[in-house]
Parts: sequence; C-alpha cells; structure tokens
Amino acid sequence: MIREITALFTADQRGGWIIDGTLGGGGHAEELLTHTPTEVRYLGIDRDPNAIDAASNRLTPFGDRVKIVHGRFGDLQSIVEEHCDAPVKGILVDLGVSSAQLDQADRGFSFQADGPLDMDMSARGEERALTVLRTIGVPELTRVLNDYGDVPRPGTVARVLCEAVGANKLKGTADLADLIAREFPWLRKGNKHPATRVFQALRMVVNDEPGELDRVLEAIPEVLSPGGTAALIAYHSFEDRAVKLSFRDLKRDRRFELLTKKPLLPTDEEIQTNPRARSAKLRALRRVEADTQ
Repeated sequence: MIREITALFTADQRGGWIIDGTLGGGGHAEELLTHTPTEVRYLGIDRDPNAIDAASNRLTPFGDRVKIVHGRFGDLQSIVEEHCDAPVKGILVDLGVSSAQLDQADRGFSFQADGPLDMDMSARGEERALTVLRTIGVPELTRVLNDYGDVPRPGTVARVLCEAVGANKLKGTADLADLIAREFPWLRKGNKHPATRVFQALRMVVNDEPGELDRVLEAIPEVLSPGGTAALIAYHSFEDRAVKLSFRDLKRDRRFELLTKKPLLPTDEEIQTNPRARSAKLRALRRVEADTQ
C-alpha cells in the first residue's frame, strides 16, 4: 500500500524523524525518503539482521538521513529516546511477515518448501517453533490457535500436534504441513493450504507479535509529536481490532484525530501484483497541532 502510505507521510513537509518499526528491505523507506525534503530523517528498526543488511545497501544513497537500529518495534519509546534528536513526525509499522522471510525455506516461515521449524524473525537458528510445540501444552496451544489463527476446533488440532511432537514425528515444516493436511483437510479455506492458519498462529507466538503490538501502541502517544502521523498495517483480525480500539481510545482524549474512519484496503491492481497484500488493512491517526487541556 505504498501509494497510501506515501500520501499520509508526505502531506506534512516539515522536518523531523519518520520512525519505521518494521524496516524490512527498505522499500517504504526509499519511497518516503524520495518524496520528503532533506530535513526529514528516517529511523528504521528491524530485528532481522538479514533485513538490516538489505536495507542498508538499498538506502546508501540517502546518506546520513538514515539511521538503522537492530531491535524490536515494541521498544519504540526507548529507541526514540536514544537515537532521535528532533521531533517524531511519523511512525509506520507494517505488521506482516516479509516476502524475503517467507521465501527463504531455511527460516521456517513457509510450508511451500521444507525447512526447520523455526519462524524466528531474529534469525537465531534455534528452531523456536519446534521448542514452542514441545513446551506449550495442549490448553495453551488451543488458545494460541484460536486467538492468533482463528483455527476451527483448536483443541482437537492442538492435541494432535502435541502428540506428534511428543512422538518426535515433526522434524521440519514439511512434516507439520503434511500432518495438518492429512488430519485436518477441513482447515482448507478457499485455495489456502490447510496449514496456513496454524503456521500463522505459531509464528505469532514465537515472535511475541501480540505483545510487541501492545507495546508499540502504548508508545505512540508518548513519542509522536504534535502534527505527526502514525500508521499501522495489520493483516489479521486480532491485530486490526487492537489497532482500531487503541486509535479509538486516543481519539477520545481529543489530542488525536483519525485519518481513516475505516481501514484503507489494497486495490485490485495491487493484489494482482502482490497477492500477499490482499488481507492488509491500513489505519492512521494524527496528533493535533496543540494538545487540548
């Protein structure tokens, strides 16, 4: 949704910092730096060292306008306090997993090719998803599948997965995907693989994505300067609901105004170009120019 993001963040041509909590390969950063004045600086945050390497190379032409920090967007407030010496005029967080992560089998995010059961955005190579399955237990895994994946009959799915990992039957992503397709073909939704929602839920708990989202939402009113814009892109119902409720609460204290009464959605053209964008929902708000007492 690069056109919508660019429109939101280039309307204000004043100097200051734009904070990108999910820098990725630097695509959003390159576009925003190209269309903002040189007084605008860009702080990119990412926990994935591979993404930092890619973004560093891509953003080299922008020189000292760019600062890149290896960290989590949930630590937004402390990172801003340490690295930003001017007002924060923008905050952008894209909550989706990157295409680069999905396309690397050895990262374990995808069931399209066999890889380790890892799914760790920090790329530590510790098979974190397998550790979760070994230690989480049926009741907690049931909650995770229900809350983060909207998995039907989550208790049944959780029990089978815990039994399989206990019997040492899950060696990699292919084992997990094959087990789900074989035991739960009714999990298929449209043309999506039956394992889609299970992988999604595991990835979220491995990376504490709900906790990171809560922390960044709490930090936004603390770091965003008057006149500044915050925009978040969510891909799952629980994420979008959390953003919606947080923004609604901020609007109530009259220091913030909603820029999107309803979430902005990708165009048909964008979905054709990038099918992974089809579930994206963009919400934005602005801090008013002067705080209202």
